[in-house]
Amino acid sequence: NFFFYIFLVIKKYFFFFGVFFVFQKFAPKKNLPTKFKLNKMRKPNPLRELLNCNQRDMAMLLGVSKSTFSMFELNQRPLPKEAMEKYLEIIILTNQLKNSKKAVVFKKEETAGLKAKLNNKLALVKEHLYRNTIQLKAMEDLYTKTNQALYYLNYFKPDQNSSERKKVWYSLRLNTESIILGRCNAELQVMKKVRIASLEAEKLTIERLISEL
Repeated sequence: NFFFYIFLVIKKYFFFFGVFFVFQKFAPKKNLPTKFKLNKMRKPNPLRELLNCNQRDMAMLLGVSKSTFSMFELNQRPLPKEAMEKYLEIIILTNQLKNSKKAVVFKKEETAGLKAKLNNKLALVKEHLYRNTIQLKAMEDLYTKTNQALYYLNYFKPDQNSSERKKVWYSLRLNTESIILGRCNAELQVMKKVRIASLEAEKLTIERLISEL
């Protein structure tokens, strides 16, 4: 009798669990009101991004509480009239600045300081450019000279019988090849040309910036 009673209790619970499961699965789901929907993918406020401030700072600038501004960003309530007018005024001004094609106007003191810094930078770039150009020219001349030396050494290549001449010839050839591989090989020349091209581009950019000030 005891086991039979346990069996009836378990059967009863399984029956209610099955009914509840079927009801949850097939019952029509009601749409929640808008105020209960969580906006987890809220887009960042472009004005706050521009000013680099959080909700609390933005709310203080507009003269409202943080919760009021947070609900405004969630489209749950509008801002007060004065805060909304100030917010729209800043938005309009921001859009005008974005669409404006006028260059930024610096003060005379700022322009003079910028020109001085750019001129110093330009002089330094020109100096590096001159040094790298001279170094590249020296590498190219050395590469040409050593290749000519290898070419002429082939005319003095000794025969198999003269061991002393062969030793001297191989020593000269080894020294010449080591100069090519260590001081003026093709890879070093290419890297030097890349550096010169970078310096020339930097020089043109600085000159353009100085002319625009």
